[in-house]
Amino acid sequence: PALFTYEGNSNDLRVAGSGEGGLEEMVEELNSGKVMYGFCRVRDPNSGLPKYVLVNWTGEGVNDVRKGACANHVSTVANFLKV
Repeated sequence: PALFTYEGNSNDLRVAGSGEGGLEEMVEELNSGKVMYGFCRVRDPNSGLPKYVLVNWTGEGVNDVRKGACANHVSTVANFLKV
């Protein structure tokens, strides 16, 4: 998985972490005070085929103004990752 977050209060994304541990590993790295985007490959239990998942995480500690500002970025991040 790959995990991205904003650099301070800017709108510039940076890599917050990456690894080989799958969705479980990514979930452990989510921060309650940040807006984060996770990108991970999972295996479809029915078909066995790989699927790609984009997670938009907004921690409970993120203030409302920042939540609103970042809510519009999901489609841009998805386009960047070509989800």
